[in-house]
Amino acid sequence: MSWYYRVSHPRLCRPVDGPHGAPPVPHYAPAPAPAPDAPVDDAPADDASQETALQRERRWRGMARGALETFLTRIDADRDDEDFEELFFALDVCRGAYP
Repeated sequence: MSWYYRVSHPRLCRPVDGPHGAPPVPHYAPAPAPAPDAPVDDAPADDASQETALQRERRWRGMARGALETFLTRIDADRDDEDFEELFFALDVCRGAYP
């Protein structure tokens, strides 16, 4: 971000003294560091159970299923079209049709 505000951003914004009177270019300021004793909100609890292999597989199958469904919808693919046979097979595997 600092490079963007220092190098690229001033070139993309009009200068203040230009004919349009654009506002000044903002300067990048990094976020302040958290206090050393501040609790971390996104850290898992020490007693949280670890993800099992089955949970991990289901999570990955869900992500793959979502990506395949989005892609096949976007290109308006038909299940009967031989060009997309492998993609529909992969989608069926992600849905759990095959063990």
